[in-house]
Amino acid sequence: LVSLALVLLRSHLSKSILDKASELISSGSVLSTLLINLFMLNPYGTVGAVLYILAGLVIGTDSYMSGTNILRVDAFHYALVIGNITLMIGLTKGQATV
Repeated sequence: LVSLALVLLRSHLSKSILDKASELISSGSVLSTLLINLFMLNPYGTVGAVLYILAGLVIGTDSYMSGTNILRVDAFHYALVIGNITLMIGLTKGQATV
């Protein structure tokens, strides 16, 4: 609902408020994914959520990785891909079988 409100109010809010609201919503999504997977004892989902967090907080997207020719934005996307794969495995393995 908050995301919908931001879309509707986008033309009336400043860019800095929209950026902070977007960060808040995305951070809340990743943290809720982490907490749910921790409570469900889902190791793959937990690793996926942790990789999302590490990609944003540790790797980042500015300049190059220290001592290498690898752009941070490339490493960021590699971490997100691995996070997506592990989260997908966690979601499919977490389904109940009949």
